[in-house]
Order: sequence, then C-alpha cells, then structure tokens
Amino acid sequence: MFSGIAELERDIIIERTLAGQESTRQRGVKFGRKRGLTKEIKKKAILAETYYRDKTKELSVKEICKLCDISSKATLYRYLMNQGLRNCVEYNAYFWDKNQEPDNAYCEKHLKE
Repeated sequence: MFSGIAELERDIIIERTLAGQESTRQRGVKFGRKRGLTKEIKKKAILAETYYRDKTKELSVKEICKLCDISSKATLYRYLMNQGLRNCVEYNAYFWDKNQEPDNAYCEKHLKE
C-alpha cells in the first residue's frame, strides 16, 4: 500500500519537474554549465585568432591547427567562436562580433534592429 503511494508521489514529482524545465526552456533559459576555456587553451585561442585574421600569410585551417597544436578543425572553430567569430544565421558567412550569441548571430547586412 505504502509503495503504491510512494510511486504515485514520485511520478507527480517527475511530472512537475519536467513541466518546470519545459516552461523554463520556453523562456529561453539554457541548462548546464557555461562553456569556458582554461588559461592555456585561452592562449591557444588568441594565437589561433591571430593566425586566422592575418591575411598576409594566407594560412589554411589545417596549417593553423598544426601551428597552434590543435587536434581538429572543429576544436579550432570552437576556440575562434569563443574569441568572437560568428556565423551569420541568414547568409552562413563568418564575421567577428563578440557581443552576439554564437547560436543566433547576424552579420551587419542581416542584423535585425
């Protein structure tokens, strides 16, 4: 008898928790820890940004990864995103703007005011 009541109570708690999480998501709150970089990785990210922005050397992404000792292109782009590289939602073009969120960024041409 008591186990049935406990199970019902547990189901109610789960239902309320899921409903609360869903309403929070609808308000735009993100769950989980914020992504950040350690001091060592931050230095790599700054170096990678310097190489990426340097148009005189015309380095490829693979070359930048080699020079900065970064294991993959995805990691390089994650570091660059942390430094302010954004991908325009409308046009799918890269631009620099550290003030916009990486997931919902617009270049100057498509910036919604």
